Amino acid sequence: MDNIILFPKPHKLKVNEGSFLLSDNTIISIPSNSKRLNAALCLLSQEIYNALGFYPEISNNFKEKKHISLNIKEEMYQKYTLTINQNHIEITGSELSLLYGISTLRQLIRINKNNIPALEIEDEPELPTRGIMLDVTRGKVYTLETLKNIANRASFYKINQIQLYVEHSFAFSFAEEMWQGRTPLTAEEIKEFDEYCESLGIELVPCLATFGHLYELLEIEKFKHLREVAIEDYKKAYFINRMRHHTLDVTNSESFELVKKMIDEFAPLFKSNKFNICCDETFDLGLGRSAKLAEEKGVGRIYVDFLNKIIDYTRKYKPEIQFWGDIIVGHPELIEDIRPGCVFLNWGYSPDITDEKTRIFHDAGVRQFLCPGTSGWNKLFNNLEGAFMNINKSVDFALKYNAEGVLNTDWGDYGHINPISTSIPAIAYCAGLSWNYTGENTNEYDQAISMLEYGTPEMIHLMKEAGKAPKISWANMVRWYYNDKGEMTPELIEKYGTGLDRLKVSPGELNDRIAKLHKIKEKINLLKPDVYSFVREDLDEILTAIEGLIATQKWGQAVLNGTKDTNAALLIEEFITDLSKEWRKRYKETDLNYLIEILSYAANYIR
Repeated sequence: MDNIILFPKPHKLKVNEGSFLLSDNTIISIPSNSKRLNAALCLLSQEIYNALGFYPEISNNFKEKKHISLNIKEEMYQKYTLTINQNHIEITGSELSLLYGISTLRQLIRINKNNIPALEIEDEPELPTRGIMLDVTRGKVYTLETLKNIANRASFYKINQIQLYVEHSFAFSFAEEMWQGRTPLTAEEIKEFDEYCESLGIELVPCLATFGHLYELLEIEKFKHLREVAIEDYKKAYFINRMRHHTLDVTNSESFELVKKMIDEFAPLFKSNKFNICCDETFDLGLGRSAKLAEEKGVGRIYVDFLNKIIDYTRKYKPEIQFWGDIIVGHPELIEDIRPGCVFLNWGYSPDITDEKTRIFHDAGVRQFLCPGTSGWNKLFNNLEGAFMNINKSVDFALKYNAEGVLNTDWGDYGHINPISTSIPAIAYCAGLSWNYTGENTNEYDQAISMLEYGTPEMIHLMKEAGKAPKISWANMVRWYYNDKGEMTPELIEKYGTGLDRLKVSPGELNDRIAKLHKIKEKINLLKPDVYSFVREDLDEILTAIEGLIATQKWGQAVLNGTKDTNAALLIEEFITDLSKEWRKRYKETDLNYLIEILSYAANYIR
């Protein structure tokens, strides 16, 4: 079974004698009444072309040749069977689950090329919803082409829900001042992406900040009076401050009118009957204009009252409401007052998370998703080892407490400088465990994802090592930058420090980490000939990110030592050039200029 590399692992797998030899005479026989299989068949055809150099014939007229046949049985829903013998490959399922069977066949072809092992698979997911949330606000807005590519890769691992987290990165017609000069998502792009996701059996669920995290919207002149807390010098320490003071004033009736405008324009773009209204991290609620009301009723009560208003209004468009559960979990006595039927999005991103919050929601009898993370926020390179541990525990809790699904989050705080390529392994890992949870992570999982994504078994190990290697993070540089410019307030300094002041690292340790990163980069470069040609852009992004890690460590070393280092400055400038090049291949311009400004300032400081 060494050549049976599949992820997710099927629930039932029997390997038989023999194999199916895929050739240019192979026919893909499809049901004549199928409407949903075109996109998946295109991906299957491309998979065959990538492996063997030809596109197969696809026909709804059965021919007496060696063939791949698809059979529809709608009662199977998310269950499929896959049977392979010497003459025939047969996939049976609903129109939806046929897509999962096709993904399994794609994986077998990717690993085994034309010689597909004879086997029998019966398979279905443990969790009904297996989703990812992509942050398209904190610095990175994906091009439509990139979004479609991510959807293709999501379908490869049987992911069935995608959310795009939006604050100010949508071109709202009533708030042009918010996005002018930027590159937001448009209504046309969302509609096209929605159609594309649907064709792959993926539900695109609208995800919109409607209560907190409205820092850009509440900065424009006509809405700034709706902030809970009035702020001077709002743009100072931009990457940090935009994560804070951004909550609507619930005492002003205009606040809810603004929410309605957002929902009216956003909700109709999506076919889904769901809507994630977010409503998380309302840090400053009760600290400003609503202080008197909060004193009278309690912060929890005024939060729930406004939340319910948003739920009620959103249900005009979408009956199933999701929201982040971080605020209400602190007021468990009020959970029963929230409108029934909502899905509580229970997030926790630490490798050491406990089941406390999960148990609270379970005992309250509410619906919930577990929401782990890819651990790329505030970083140049994801901490994949920590992400895998966090994901494993989250899926375990989801199954233990009968959650309805998992929504894996890919956040991008501080400008979202890390590339999507360094998040993909965590996205794949979560998808696999959400389909078939088999316990603790093993080296087998890492190798399976490595082989399926890159064509070589070593990549995930090397990427995990790269994510653990840096001592000086992107967050350290960002905070240092704002402090050096005099933009860190005493409050921010107390919370975050001044960038490098809280580091405990010796020159020797930094040298060791720099040397380790060089070795990792060298090893990945040596793997280039073995990596699938269709992921070479990923490899370029990964190598650029490691280049950034090396430059950052050397810069931090110079700053900590109080010395100049022209070579380190040159490394940062080379990283700026490569980062800009890679960024523009996959992402809109958005906050790239802010990233370049910080990096350039850091380089000039040590020159």
